[in-house]
Amino acid sequence: MKNYIMLSPNFPTNYRTFARGLKSAGARALGIGDEAFELLHQELRENLTEYYRVSNLHHFDEVKAAISYFQNKYGKISGLDSHSEYWLEMEAALREAFDIPGLRPENMNILRYKSGMKKVYESLGFNVAKGAIVKDFSTSKDFCDLNGYPVIVKPDNGVGAISTYKLENESDLGQFFSHLKFPDTTYVMEQYVEGKIETFDGLADEDGNLLFCTSHVYRDNVMEVVQGKLNVGFYSTREIPEKLEDMGRKCVKAFGIKNRFFHLEFFKVGANEYVPLEVNVRPPGGLVIDMFNFACDFDIFHIWANLVVKGVNTHEYKRKYFVQFISVRNYYNFLHTHRDIIDRYHDYILLREEVPKAYSASMGDFVYLSRCETLEKIEEIWKYTTAI
Repeated sequence: MKNYIMLSPNFPTNYRTFARGLKSAGARALGIGDEAFELLHQELRENLTEYYRVSNLHHFDEVKAAISYFQNKYGKISGLDSHSEYWLEMEAALREAFDIPGLRPENMNILRYKSGMKKVYESLGFNVAKGAIVKDFSTSKDFCDLNGYPVIVKPDNGVGAISTYKLENESDLGQFFSHLKFPDTTYVMEQYVEGKIETFDGLADEDGNLLFCTSHVYRDNVMEVVQGKLNVGFYSTREIPEKLEDMGRKCVKAFGIKNRFFHLEFFKVGANEYVPLEVNVRPPGGLVIDMFNFACDFDIFHIWANLVVKGVNTHEYKRKYFVQFISVRNYYNFLHTHRDIIDRYHDYILLREEVPKAYSASMGDFVYLSRCETLEKIEEIWKYTTAI
């Protein structure tokens, strides 16, 4: 029986279903977290073989002790994951320490650092935004004088739109460096790219071949959502543009993504032109992994578990529906009430719930997932739900 460790198995809460998948595939699902066992979701408690509580997941030696305990009790650990970008580097170090298959620290340069990602994109011949590592006002001004404004500045090693800024002129540049919250952080500066985000998401097998793939179209970029406190809207497509899929498949191979989910972001800058933004070797955040299931009428948690436990690397599927994520902000006064929305679109809305506070800045406060066969209905529900 294989032993698979779930790091922080209770967050986000919908990821508890990975434990169910592991158990159904015949593996031991072993959890390590810093929350009391009795506070875990009942479904998670029922599907974990055992749970080891540490005082703080950031304490590397405590987590190592937990893994040693599991290994001594159950035997060799065959896998370890949180499916979260936040823990990616810790996971890599733990795999190295215990010789667990998967990503190692040497993989992090191209998977966590924007500058490393850009080198891979350039090796593939993709059109990329010009960029550079900047350390102070002088080097940044040189970049802006050469390439013009506006520019985007963000941590080289960062998650989502955290500490990401759009600078319109030299005054903004000066303000940025005079109010640095994290002066020891290495920043990347890039030309601003005008375009909407489209993603290439899915699951790759142990050889980097795709078991599943899809794409999501974002109404606004994450940086715009966070800084403008906008409502959040995106939807999965039924057909992936050929150019986007070709670039996505090349990225999966070039970044060495194997036995993992992936979430690749691109700017669509023309009718059939894309500029790569970043690669994430994890499922898309929050409820998007559930959108996989709603779009295809399958169980991606079970498909993933069969892959990592049994090595099953074939699966037929069809993207049957558009699935839309709408998350609204509490402080807006909307034209239509929650009851109005449910009464009008009850045949389409599959899920409605509050967004965890940890995600609210980028994901809004209250989410509706809806499923439709046509893009026209998707647009109708978006306009009705967000009307002010």
